[in-house]
Amino acid sequence: VMFGIAGVWLGANSIIGIFEMPLIGISALIIMAFTLIAGHQLPFKLPGAVVAIIFATGLYYLAAATGVLGSLGLNYQEPGSIELAMALPIFSPEIVMLLGGQVINYLAIIIPLAILVTATSINVATAAQLSDDNYRAREVIRVDAFATICSSFMGGVIQTTPYLGHTTYKRLGGQLGYSTGVSLLVLVAGFAGIIQSMITLVPQAAIKPILVVVASDIMRLAFQAVSAKHSPAIGLAIIPTILNFAHTKMSTLYEQLTITLQDIGVRASDVVSPIWLNEYLILGVLARGYILTGLIWASVLVCMIEKQLIKAAALLAVAAGFAYFGIIHSVLPSSSMYFPWQLDMTQLPAEQPLLPPAIAISYLLAAILVALFAWWQPQDINQQEK
Repeated sequence: VMFGIAGVWLGANSIIGIFEMPLIGISALIIMAFTLIAGHQLPFKLPGAVVAIIFATGLYYLAAATGVLGSLGLNYQEPGSIELAMALPIFSPEIVMLLGGQVINYLAIIIPLAILVTATSINVATAAQLSDDNYRAREVIRVDAFATICSSFMGGVIQTTPYLGHTTYKRLGGQLGYSTGVSLLVLVAGFAGIIQSMITLVPQAAIKPILVVVASDIMRLAFQAVSAKHSPAIGLAIIPTILNFAHTKMSTLYEQLTITLQDIGVRASDVVSPIWLNEYLILGVLARGYILTGLIWASVLVCMIEKQLIKAAALLAVAAGFAYFGIIHSVLPSSSMYFPWQLDMTQLPAEQPLLPPAIAISYLLAAILVALFAWWQPQDINQQEK
């Protein structure tokens, strides 16, 4: 699943940003790929990411000053004003008051993502062993958890996890001093407002390649952690992420169309093709809860490959329950969970082709089929599960 998130949301989405300003973005991407992915060194052991950003930013302003950007049909954006101000974290216990209410409706997104990030922490700690760095995964997770809890009381909304580029920087000669220096630099720059000011000066196309590098590291870890016979499960786990990405992009367009047509008293669903609308609504159902969906699909396939059919059937039965309550495949545009018997049908599009019972029964039927396969298969398969 993390492979899919990395490849689609970090990789593909960042590539789109790079090609919004290809003259800048591709140059930065090549420098970072040469150093951070391929593992080569620049003269004087200069850091690849810093060199790429400085080079691309300089090229951007030079091309703008000489009129090259305009001649290529690329738009120059005036940098925003630089405002340096101390922004120290402020402790606030209000996070405790937010644990109920709306947060409960989105546990289907929060919990799978937390599990996924935790699994990534384990993978990073394991991958570090390739660089002769033996970190205890249990200790790494404990530090992550403690840091995440502390940051949540200061407005943090992102789970802490080890940096995925550990092995890359170790290969390039990065040691404890490098990590400590970068940490202190980011700390001071963040508190002083320097990072926010730099964002206004540096074009996005020069920064996006960093996310491509991170995506590359995540996908590399996924391939290293999975055996060849389980590789089809990786491909299957990617699909919900792709669907989520496509639905997000299409929703932006469809919502804008809806707002525009409302001004003239026309419904967007009356303008678009019924086939397109049907596929769009189905895409939305598949996109919601995509992290947990990918985990379940991949786990079912791995169990089937390993001939653990009873476990696969159990997972499909769990998926049926999850789908029934909107934990996955929520029919609500908000992706929140629900009790189907209390579902307000007015919240759903009139053309909604999928409802919770249909999805749940389909998963349940699949569970029964796999259970029958387990009964029909030779005795040695059932023995292997034991």
